[in-house]
Amino acid sequence: MTSEMEREVLVSRWRKNVYREVAREGDRIIKRYRIPPHIKRYTKPWKCEHPALVQLAALGFPKSYGYKTIQTAEGIEIVHTRDYIPGTPIETYGEQEARDMGVLLARIHSGLVVTDDAQGHNFIRNESGDMQFIDFGKARIFTHHSPRFFLRVGHELFDAKRMPFSNNRKLGRQLIDAYMSATSLSPITRNMVQIGITSAAFTRWFKNTLHLRTIKHALRRIGSRQGAARSSNPQKT
Repeated sequence: MTSEMEREVLVSRWRKNVYREVAREGDRIIKRYRIPPHIKRYTKPWKCEHPALVQLAALGFPKSYGYKTIQTAEGIEIVHTRDYIPGTPIETYGEQEARDMGVLLARIHSGLVVTDDAQGHNFIRNESGDMQFIDFGKARIFTHHSPRFFLRVGHELFDAKRMPFSNNRKLGRQLIDAYMSATSLSPITRNMVQIGITSAAFTRWFKNTLHLRTIKHALRRIGSRQGAARSSNPQKT
């Protein structure tokens, strides 16, 4: 039995009305989610992370020991247990990181899992210097190589290029090249992945453009109202 002295809280916060805690107990990670009774809609990362790690277990990823639901007077508490990965955060992302991330994502995707969260803070270097991914709380699990799977892979690669590497084209290209070299995709499936990357880029451009237009439209309406107010209340001279 792990003593309280060996328990180290790594993350503790409220997010979207749900209390989330990540703690280390020996060689295990314990994730706790506490949902108050009045909260009816909330995300369920344990239902993504556990099956994703089970599906990836044969590829050497951390083992998940399942989760349990506890009913308390304060609401529902979900406790998810998985292996701990010793390592350090990656502070800078350069050419080596681009290549390592491409290889790592190819390995994850070979298990028919897409992380859907390829952000810099989710990657670490373990004690051997290998890159590892540590949070599968948004993962999507697939059962076969479908067009939808390859499109989601493309979206993930676009996010990986955009976020950790700040849209650096050279590093993004190195990531994609390392990814393609680490896979055995056919020309057709490679094209599907590329379509996914392109569609993700278009979707982001469209959202940004729509958001900008919405802001401009709102500013024009405010300006029009102010102009109308001045016209209806002329200053006396």
